[in-house]
Amino acid sequence: MDGLNLARAMSYKNALAGIPYGGSKILVQCAPVALSDFEVLGFLAHIIDRTRSFTGHDIGFEAAMTDIMREGFTKAIAGGIITEDMIDKFKFDIIMGLANNQLRTTSQEGEIEIARQLARAGIFFVVEWAYNVAGVLAGWAEYIFGEGASFAKIKPRIELICIDNLRKLLDEARRVDKTPTELIYDKVEDAIYSRISFGELLYQGSVDVS
Repeated sequence: MDGLNLARAMSYKNALAGIPYGGSKILVQCAPVALSDFEVLGFLAHIIDRTRSFTGHDIGFEAAMTDIMREGFTKAIAGGIITEDMIDKFKFDIIMGLANNQLRTTSQEGEIEIARQLARAGIFFVVEWAYNVAGVLAGWAEYIFGEGASFAKIKPRIELICIDNLRKLLDEARRVDKTPTELIYDKVEDAIYSRISFGELLYQGSVDVS
């Protein structure tokens, strides 16, 4: 997934969580970095950690660099691993977890297509930002409430999104014959571009965390 789509995916996750902020992308302007230049690689890893970012390889940030940085400096390196040619080799029935950007693709359309192929292969998959919202909600709570932030403030919203509404998303996806990934993209895009409320985006009303 490229930088624009990474930032967009974070925006979608925030919208789903009812957080009025977008995603982000860090741009570092510098000369090409040699894989042996641990001083610069270490500095880049430091930036990733200090900005509380979670990143993967991108233009000018090749996979070999992320491997070195992950091994020697930071664990905050992520990147998609599932490609179309892997699907017929899979021996499991579910792909659902907390890793970001699990599908290796450069566009939303590509992500939806791989999700469809997984469905045709009988493998259950839901794009991770549809339920992996606790971390971003925790960051939002710290920003809004400061020292008053607590898990109790975000727990009702986490349960609303990850339990109640995820189940209803799956039920609707089955009913309208779409993958859950395609359906949640449709819903969140409608929310962002039509400026509907958090409560309207979800299947149930919003919860008060004030």
